[in-house]
Amino acid sequence: MELDDDAYLPEAHPTFAAHFTDELYEDPADDFAPFGSDEAADEIFGWMTHVEDVTATSTVRQLVAISYDEEDEASLEADWASDDDTLDMITIALGFFLIRVTGQIDDIGRQDVLAALARQQGRYGEQPQFTIMTRDLTSFA
Repeated sequence: MELDDDAYLPEAHPTFAAHFTDELYEDPADDFAPFGSDEAADEIFGWMTHVEDVTATSTVRQLVAISYDEEDEASLEADWASDDDTLDMITIALGFFLIRVTGQIDDIGRQDVLAALARQQGRYGEQPQFTIMTRDLTSFA
């Protein structure tokens, strides 16, 4: 996957580009967009330096565990249970990043991202970005 020096994100996999067409998937300034928060941007920039390590066998939990500095997925369960806003932003960003890079998302990862979106909606109210991301991720085959 090539990175353009002027690009905020790596080039979108054709499957991502075909399904996730709303402008929010390219918006680096919208805090409620998947790649727009400061936390999301930090994670994406970190992964962009070794994007070749993100493959079709990667899972959302693997990416989040590495980014969130957890040793295993069980530790993440405890963190998600603590209702951690930053972890939710990272989960959303890396879930959509995984699809953007590989054109796929694992089933558990999809559920984790949908749960994080629901928690964000609970925190911040009815935001159209959360509705769009939930709709698009739910309908993604």
